[in-house]
Amino acid sequence: MTCLRKSISSSGFSAKIISSLLFILLILFSSCVSSKIVISDEMMMPILDEEFESMEEAIDENWSLKRKPSVIVFFCYDERFGENTVTVISNWIQSDLESRFVKSGNYKVIDKQNLDRILKEQKFQQSGYVDDKVMVDMGRELGGNYMVISKINQYNQFVAKISNIETAELIYTTTRLISKNAKVAR
Repeated sequence: MTCLRKSISSSGFSAKIISSLLFILLILFSSCVSSKIVISDEMMMPILDEEFESMEEAIDENWSLKRKPSVIVFFCYDERFGENTVTVISNWIQSDLESRFVKSGNYKVIDKQNLDRILKEQKFQQSGYVDDKVMVDMGRELGGNYMVISKINQYNQFVAKISNIETAELIYTTTRLISKNAKVAR
């Protein structure tokens, strides 16, 4: 009987150790996983204010004709939730960039509805994969001179590029960390 009590109490002790170790491993693992921050338009406004000025400068330096350049603002994806995922904030960023180009009066902006039509015709949305070369080809079909591609990457950064559609030259790129002081999404 004494041996049985020692066996039960020692197995209870090892079960406590094992559960404690598992708990510690769980905490360590969860701290390694990158957390997604809740991004608001208030957080993005200062970033977009600064970056839009730089975008305009890049296009102005690259454009040599007298007529207004045509700009296509492609989808802004939120890669924190998967490849080619559009969220409320990424859709807002895309709409905000379009509005800024229109309001400046310096550009002819080709609207997203035309882009949606071409995407549906060519069934790119179903493929789940749209690379930069395909976007350049679509930009040519739409008659654009420049394309703006933006995303929020898995590291909570805003990434934007502008390419000259004719030459496929990348004329502008930026990567900006979005504030880590924001509320963390669970």
